[in-house]
Amino acid sequence: GEGSDYARIDGHSLASVEFHGEAGSDSLVVSTAAGVKSAIAFVGGAGDDVYIDLGAGGSRAFDGGDGDDRAVVRGSGVFQLAGGPGNDAYIFSGSFSPLAPSIVTVAEAFAGPLDASRDRLDFSGLIGAALDLNLASAAAQPQAAGGLMVTLSDASGIEDVVVTPGADIVRGND
Repeated sequence: GEGSDYARIDGHSLASVEFHGEAGSDSLVVSTAAGVKSAIAFVGGAGDDVYIDLGAGGSRAFDGGDGDDRAVVRGSGVFQLAGGPGNDAYIFSGSFSPLAPSIVTVAEAFAGPLDASRDRLDFSGLIGAALDLNLASAAAQPQAAGGLMVTLSDASGIEDVVVTPGADIVRGND
């Protein structure tokens, strides 16, 4: 609701959870215990929202709304991440496995010459894998030896990338 809200999901056999933060800086944490068959949706609003997913599988949706939002993905599953207007960050941390992959769509759109936002992909916490990322591509791009599949909805929607400690290749979209 209105104001700053916080929720943590620890359930093993949850079918569906929706968290509506509305105005305020809201946070949702999905723990490692969140179930493989869970469908979780977080709808923020005006404010700097934070979504952290440590879970194992399931489908996830994050819509941060207005504000400088952050989404952290450390678990497996299918993710639809949309920060909305503002300077948003999508952070990928830990190690990912092709046996239980994270399939992520980042829905960030370039709104034209007046779009002053700086949206960022941050892979600095990625363990044991280098990047081969093309910001000008809206095709699915395997990262972390296929354990992390990243699709950008708009080939001009991401402005910044923080790389791993490895030998990364990042192609820009200018």
